[in-house]
Amino acid sequence: MESPKSVDRVTEIERLAALEPIQYEAVRIAAAKQLNVRANILDREVARTRRALGLDRPDDAGQGKTVTISDILPWPDPVEGDHVAEALRATIRRYAVLSDGAADAIALWVLLSWAIDNFSFAPRLAITSPTRGCGKTTVLRLLNKLTRRSLKSGCITAAALFRAMELLKPTLILDENEKYLEPNSDLHAILNEGHCRGAKALRCVGDNQELRAFEIFGLVAFARNGKIPDDLEQRSIVIQMQRRLPGEALAELRDDRSDQLDNLSRMCLRWAEDRADIIRDHDPDMFGIINRVADNWRPPVRPRRRNRF
Repeated sequence: MESPKSVDRVTEIERLAALEPIQYEAVRIAAAKQLNVRANILDREVARTRRALGLDRPDDAGQGKTVTISDILPWPDPVEGDHVAEALRATIRRYAVLSDGAADAIALWVLLSWAIDNFSFAPRLAITSPTRGCGKTTVLRLLNKLTRRSLKSGCITAAALFRAMELLKPTLILDENEKYLEPNSDLHAILNEGHCRGAKALRCVGDNQELRAFEIFGLVAFARNGKIPDDLEQRSIVIQMQRRLPGEALAELRDDRSDQLDNLSRMCLRWAEDRADIIRDHDPDMFGIINRVADNWRPPVRPRRRNRF
């Protein structure tokens, strides 16, 4: 075997990057020894080189697609928070049967998603109903259009959750979580822990089982039929939905006609950027509400000070 000094590492890593995954797996340990690096470091460099060389195709058979989130541009003109909040409220009620209070809460939670970097708590938004067909998925589809860096899924594992929160910093939107959220599971624990800024998931990764910390703080909205686990409910703003009655007309939410929703998102971003100082000093009167209920509602509540919203 050649000594590490006689090996051109760049050339060797490019050679390894060009191999099919099964071929690379067969030689990675020997190649790591030859290059005098740990196998997990070699894996990282090979992956980086594959991306740089355009060899990691998003449509690789059986490997899914790369998860990306595109940031939007802010609305070109200044906007008032009261105006955009009312527009959000009215838009939400076009597509879902909700009380005034529920529509207000969802609109404020959408605005919170654009300003979450200024807060220490990330209240979960729980969209619940006693049965199917009450419009929960429609509300989640709206949130997917309106919130900051939205990432929607109908199924997720604990490993995918903490990696997504660390890598993408999304507003995570989970449909029908009664199907995959088991009480006292890792997924359950991460959803609870990520309610507070600074929360981390600790995992051992790589061949050497290196201890790594994954940031898991961030906003999560989820839909669920039936009861929410008690501890998750304590960390949630709960919206209870019912089936609409005959005669309650709603607009149809169509992805190919969503320019209004896209514009609202851009207005939310412009508001959050223009009001950053006010939001950062946010200190509302909680009217005696304490503990986790106060933690949940403090971010969406308007500030005590008289600055314009």
